[in-house]
Amino acid sequence: MEVTHSFFLPVTPKATQRSRCTCRGRYPSVYTDPAYKEWRAGVVEALNKLAQYEDFSPYREQNVRFEMEVVVTKPRTSKRTRPRGDADNYEKGVWDAITASGHWWADDDQIVENRTVKRWAQPDEPEGYHIRITFL
Repeated sequence: MEVTHSFFLPVTPKATQRSRCTCRGRYPSVYTDPAYKEWRAGVVEALNKLAQYEDFSPYREQNVRFEMEVVVTKPRTSKRTRPRGDADNYEKGVWDAITASGHWWADDDQIVENRTVKRWAQPDEPEGYHIRITFL
């Protein structure tokens, strides 16, 4: 039996960037952009608010079908036909935030089917993520 949960996540979409590397003297170190950490914390907070009235614990270990539509506000001066950023980089940030929230799944390696679409927002449409999680 499949169980599906759909919701809109009203946060500004952000494509996840690669970790960065720096050298201080002879010692290299890898770090994550602080702006990304702040964005992810905001997404986790929004996810916690969305999930507070529902219990997904019976499905936490099941395989998952993940579908997401990324809606991005188009800049006034852009001539592009699509938002910047690879679709998989939009996925990674949301998947990490969902895993960190601890509500829908134990780990994002449970995703066995995946579909992501990115597009510009229509006039007066809020930006964010339309997400559908199906427990298989």
